[in-house]
Amino acid sequence: MSAFEYLSVFVSIILGLAVVHLLGGVSLILDRRVIAKLYWVHLLWVLNMFSLITWVWWANWQLNDIESFSPVHYLSMVLFSVALYLMCGLLFPVRGKEVDDFHAQFEMNRVRFFMLGQALLVAAFLKGWVDRQVLEEPDTVERAVMLACLVVLFGIASRTSSPRFHGAFAVAFFAFTIRWILTE
Repeated sequence: MSAFEYLSVFVSIILGLAVVHLLGGVSLILDRRVIAKLYWVHLLWVLNMFSLITWVWWANWQLNDIESFSPVHYLSMVLFSVALYLMCGLLFPVRGKEVDDFHAQFEMNRVRFFMLGQALLVAAFLKGWVDRQVLEEPDTVERAVMLACLVVLFGIASRTSSPRFHGAFAVAFFAFTIRWILTE
């Protein structure tokens, strides 16, 4: 078994659990026995997390030829995956009663969700930097600036309860993710 196979199994389990969590939450929304007040910003963040998880899983394939991973590389991949999983966990409750108002659910977890988003971006910066080193690819100023802007926006999002800001940010994050997918 290669180092990539060994590492990717663990990371894939974490990412897979995040997807299962999101799909389980969406299936509860689709269950006609449960009447829930939906919130479009919440649903867009569900789409954002799903898109990001699937793309990260796919993009990690570029690491398949790496023969050994440094502890920093391993840690950055695990931290990134864990932050994604925890963010998904805040979008839908893990235990307890079913959600009947997703706007209230989103607001209740908003601060922690966006603070985890900042942690995700720090891990993304570290992972990207290490990935570029081992793949011998140059890092770009554009990537660093985009991540820094997103860290600031996640910080603002954790401090404001403006639905207009949260909606605009969710749309912008989706656009950023699509742009990243198309340019990587």
